Amino acid sequence: MFGYTGKIARISLSNGVIDDYPISDKDREIFLGGKTSAAKIILNIRSTEVSRRK
Repeated sequence: MFGYTGKIARISLSNGVIDDYPISDKDREIFLGGKTSAAKIILNIRSTEVSRRK
């Protein structure tokens, strides 16, 4: 019983689209565990949103 199966789902609640979130093997090694991987994903999403607003 393992929690990670090699994929991370990206789910859009506004339009109901579900797809895979791309994560590299390097990032998977650097950001071990669910909490640090989640923090990296959130940081990437938020920084993209902020850069679009400028």
